[in-house]
Amino acid sequence: MQKKVFVTVGTTQFEELIDAVTNLSLLELLEKNGYNDITIQKGNGRNVTTIIPEGLRVHLDVYEYKKSIIDDMKSADLIVSHCGAGCLMEALALKKRVIAVVNKSLWDNHQLELAQELSSSNHLIYTTPESLFDVLKDPLFSDRLDGLSPFPAPTTKGFVDIVNQEMSQTNNSCCIL
Repeated sequence: MQKKVFVTVGTTQFEELIDAVTNLSLLELLEKNGYNDITIQKGNGRNVTTIIPEGLRVHLDVYEYKKSIIDDMKSADLIVSHCGAGCLMEALALKKRVIAVVNKSLWDNHQLELAQELSSSNHLIYTTPESLFDVLKDPLFSDRLDGLSPFPAPTTKGFVDIVNQEMSQTNNSCCIL
């Protein structure tokens, strides 16, 4: 069975992630783990020039942007994503296995904070481009993926409860003129 990986950098560029996922050693490791079909949304970064050596049974498809990446996400068995909130929430809403890759070159820690929070709730695995190979090489990698918890479906119940509570407090303390 051929398993698919979808890699996305979002709307900008993340060269370190693209370099990591197109490294031949990592591609060999993906193949060893059963992932043979790799689609990369590279954003506005430089062109990918990876040449797949003969004998490596990996298909690599690269593009800059599409109107929507949802079909690529839906068809993926594994999503390797930058830590943009939109991409991560979309992937988790689709109940996908996700590796979130933190871009340390950004000026603040918002990506790291989001990745740590989602990881501490066991919804995804997070790493850096430099450590992606080690995550995939870990003998427990498949077990870690299998052990991820589905992200809960959105609900408005909490909001409704707060509004009801506030309305009941307001009605008790209000004067009718």
